[in-house]
Amino acid sequence: MEILSTRLISPSLLRAATTGAFQLKEPLNYRHGGRVQPAKGDGDSRIEKVYEPATGRMICDFVCSNQEEVDLAVQSAKEAYRSWSRLSGSERGRILLEAARLIRVRGIYLAF
Repeated sequence: MEILSTRLISPSLLRAATTGAFQLKEPLNYRHGGRVQPAKGDGDSRIEKVYEPATGRMICDFVCSNQEEVDLAVQSAKEAYRSWSRLSGSERGRILLEAARLIRVRGIYLAF
């Protein structure tokens, strides 16, 4: 399986990930319902620099996902699907309506 443009922030570089008004304080990896530190992997991760388009200033370094990280994410998604598929349509609808409500309430924070 080929993975295109999947980026993860290195825990050691979190303090450097800022655009001036926003600073990332936790990793971008998301598995099993929460944010997690990147998998250690087999050393095949590469680092890419991220630049602010308006100024060309370097914002931070991102560590690209390695195969182990991708495999863990796929495994987590399969486990979540098994739980989700056991819910009735009305239960899934209730969850999705609550998610929509939260997006509306917190929309201003999501925009930044």
